[in-house]
Amino acid sequence: MEMELAKDQVKWATKVLSKYHSFSVQNYRSVKLEDDFKNALSDVSANSGVYLVLAKSRAKDFQVVYIGSSGKLKKVDGKGVITVRNGGVRSRLVNGKVKEERDDALPRHKVNRAVEWKKKMKKSGFIELRIFWLDTVFKEEEAKHTKIPLYVESSIMQSYFEDFGLPPEWNVSF
Repeated sequence: MEMELAKDQVKWATKVLSKYHSFSVQNYRSVKLEDDFKNALSDVSANSGVYLVLAKSRAKDFQVVYIGSSGKLKKVDGKGVITVRNGGVRSRLVNGKVKEERDDALPRHKVNRAVEWKKKMKKSGFIELRIFWLDTVFKEEEAKHTKIPLYVESSIMQSYFEDFGLPPEWNVSF
């Protein structure tokens, strides 16, 4: 059943990403456990957008483990503007902070996402991550195609929840 679920998740990720073909080219990078995240993800988009993280173990095909976004809608000078977090999606993946995972009752502290994800990879037996991202903000002449990153992330998360009945493994809450 688990192998079947993993194959379903690869199909699901492909389907959900294809819905957003009007966005910038769908890109992905693979990161293996022994890789340096910063180097492996150096050319990931510095724009606002959404990202899906799939993980592979020796025994299972890729499965979706995380859905996230970078960028916010803010009012600036009376206009709605989608702001790009410093470094965009790339910075969120490489420098972002998450609460550390702990097996004891001690308080959890915020730690570097790349470091914590490596720990999670080891703990879960994952040997590779495949990170897909979509830019959701376009130049002014293409503004009608711009989407709020959180909206796209929410739509993808809703789809995942409807199809699998729970959030991805590394999404603690939404």
